[in-house]
Amino acid sequence: MKKIYIVTTFTGTLLSCLIRNISKTPYAHVSIALNEYLRPMYSFGRLNPKTPIFAGFVEENINEGLYAIRTNTMCRVYSLTVTERQYEKLVE
Repeated sequence: MKKIYIVTTFTGTLLSCLIRNISKTPYAHVSIALNEYLRPMYSFGRLNPKTPIFAGFVEENINEGLYAIRTNTMCRVYSLTVTERQYEKLVE
């Protein structure tokens, strides 16, 4: 068995506030990491951390990009146990 990590965040940007208000949840963004160091994380997010206009599948680092700009980001980390096969599929 392996563990993966689901990271939910709220950065406080205008877009995250809008998502939070519409979804009625405390967090506006979800990322997935394949190791306990949360490096790298993967999500659908900003291609350029300074503008929300262009987005897509991105590789994130908890110490770079928008997280480096928005240092008071609120987050929650969940771990999920998966089978070896499920983990391999995620890596693919």
